[in-house]
Amino acid sequence: MLLARLAGPRNGRLRSLLRRADPRAGSLLETIARYDLQEAGQEPEVAADLGFEVDLLMGRLVIETDGYAYHGDRDSWENDHWRDQSLLRRGYVPLRLTSAQVLSRQTVGLVEPVARRLGCWRES
Repeated sequence: MLLARLAGPRNGRLRSLLRRADPRAGSLLETIARYDLQEAGQEPEVAADLGFEVDLLMGRLVIETDGYAYHGDRDSWENDHWRDQSLLRRGYVPLRLTSAQVLSRQTVGLVEPVARRLGCWRES
């Protein structure tokens, strides 16, 4: 087990992060976005099933974390648009974050105003 290999005081932060890992997460970007939202007092649902899996769900707000490597071809682009339209028809609001936005720790700043507007930002 990985936790056992991280013994000692200097690995405390790594152990803490590892304990928060969710095996349902589909990517590192998704995990970073979730960690940042949790640090802001939110608890997004991971890998929610809305007829298809979405990265993170907060009430009616669907947060997708999109790296170019997996979303850079025409078929992926078409599928992403179809998914967004499907979500909108059912009353969900999709918010797509780029890898650059997530990695530069902009998640909370981008998600919070939209989540507040939708009434799904929990006050901490």
